[in-house]
Amino acid sequence: MQQSVLMFKALSDAKRLLMLQLITRQQELCVCELTVALELSQPLVSQLIGKCRRLGLITGRKEGKWLHYSLAADLPPWFIQLMANLPSSSELELAEQRLMQMGNRPERVQKCCA
Repeated sequence: MQQSVLMFKALSDAKRLLMLQLITRQQELCVCELTVALELSQPLVSQLIGKCRRLGLITGRKEGKWLHYSLAADLPPWFIQLMANLPSSSELELAEQRLMQMGNRPERVQKCCA
């Protein structure tokens, strides 16, 4: 029960929720992609990531010196379903548009993570 409460508290922050929705939709994003998509500073994005990592909501995959974040594989099915079924918002749509303006992967990653 306590873990569920912490998960919902994490979703109560609009920036964390938007980041988690974006990661859910994109499956994997690095910090530089998140800073562009969310229009937030790198330190703030790192704080959002840190909180979600401590709660076990996301994990990082290391590639060279870069970490790519995705939803944690061991999340309860109800949480994954919740994230997948959350309605879209204008903020989410704008964040995805900013990602698309960066180009497609892997070119996008080469541009921002080089």
